[in-house]
Amino acid sequence: MASEKGFYAGTRSFSWLAELTHLPIDQVNFLVCQFTALGFAILYRKAFCPQKVSTEIRHVVAFTIGFGLGYFCFDSNQISHLVMQTTLSYLIMNYVSPHIMHRLVLFVSLVYLSSMHLMRLTYDYGGWTVDVTGPLMITTQKVSSLAFNLHDGLCQSEEKMTPEQRKRAVRHIPTLLEFFSYIFHFQALMCGPLVFYSDYVDFVEGKSFVKDISPSAVVLRKVSVSIFCALFLITIVPFFPITYLQDPKFLNNTPWHGIQWLYSDGHSKWDLMSNVDIIRFEFSLNFRETLETWNKSTQMWLRFIAYDRAPSHKTLWTYVLSALWHGFYPGYYFTFLGGAIFTLAARSIRRSIRPLFQGKRSTSRLYDIITCITTRIALAYIVFPFILLECHASLAVYMKFYFSGHWLALAAIFLLPYFIPAMVKSTTLGLRKRPQVKYKKILVLIGDIQDNYFCEKISFSKILNMHRFQKKGLQRVAAFERILFLLPFRL
Repeated sequence: MASEKGFYAGTRSFSWLAELTHLPIDQVNFLVCQFTALGFAILYRKAFCPQKVSTEIRHVVAFTIGFGLGYFCFDSNQISHLVMQTTLSYLIMNYVSPHIMHRLVLFVSLVYLSSMHLMRLTYDYGGWTVDVTGPLMITTQKVSSLAFNLHDGLCQSEEKMTPEQRKRAVRHIPTLLEFFSYIFHFQALMCGPLVFYSDYVDFVEGKSFVKDISPSAVVLRKVSVSIFCALFLITIVPFFPITYLQDPKFLNNTPWHGIQWLYSDGHSKWDLMSNVDIIRFEFSLNFRETLETWNKSTQMWLRFIAYDRAPSHKTLWTYVLSALWHGFYPGYYFTFLGGAIFTLAARSIRRSIRPLFQGKRSTSRLYDIITCITTRIALAYIVFPFILLECHASLAVYMKFYFSGHWLALAAIFLLPYFIPAMVKSTTLGLRKRPQVKYKKILVLIGDIQDNYFCEKISFSKILNMHRFQKKGLQRVAAFERILFLLPFRL
């Protein structure tokens, strides 16, 4: 939090309001910017609608308002970092080959963002003061997604692109006005969410404009939900501080500790800038649904940039990018790398266990209830380091748990498929059945390995290849390879 003598660089014109509300000046300025942007949004829709003004004017108005709000909240020194990062990215888009441009833009923007994250650690370690690193995280998403969209539009054929890539592909480099309007438009400069360039251009050009339908009711509902969550955060959450987990008395005297419910503000689903589906998030049945409903624009960016394009280990690289994008507090890496493990564990459990409950509606509902509860517990177990931030405090809590959650997740990934094999699709009527894995076939495989290795000196890998082609019922050779790899056989 910023104080009068703190490092916060934004304007202090509303210091009187900060004293009146007992809120830090940085938070007051942020709220003033958000409500001012809401007022400008009404004006933008009424006075600068596509039927009344040109596209260029709409770009100029969106850029001017956004840049002004940024200057109000961060001052010229910090806002210059936004200009510097995005200008470097724009130059790369114009002067570097589109075949490599997208990767270079992602690298440069992440390096710039990372340098600002590291700088912040030196003057506000563990603090939550509003500064330019928040908008820099959004501009990093914008320039990198635009670069990948340009790469798809200029280099990829229609056949090689996914439907989502075809939808978002950009066929020409934006003009300087279009680019900086997209970067600084007031609707999403301060805290997002991300809007892909193609969607933003459609909005400015009026392709998504509906004249006779007013968004007033939806806006009122969103604002009401946001105010309710903000009041809840201010009045209720302080009674349950996450830092209590660091208290030695709590660690030593609480048998089941560390399970905290994390509440967040957000918006209900309505348009392209909806970022959180609160109901689905709070009652999600698995990790996948949790990720899809929380910070949805960032999940789309991660999937579009990393998951859909990584040649292997997609889940791991996606979580690594997410952690790097957030910064360098150790808690981020505990959360996201642990999240990768829990995501893989959830997939394994769903494939092996869920079919057992699908025979009746009652058992199916029971499965949903169980997974909803376990997802809440697993989420709290994984996410608390994200709030604590510190390595020692996070490890202290996990050690009190004996890392039990991690061990269970690893068991679900590596052991569960051996005891309860996953379901595979049948060739008739779309029914599903389990692969016929028989223990005697496993024993035959191991026996052949022993006989051939000790008698004929045939290599271990060659025997496995023989059984790959000979077997029909043995569907999980890859799984057995991992077990047999632990045996003292020479490859």
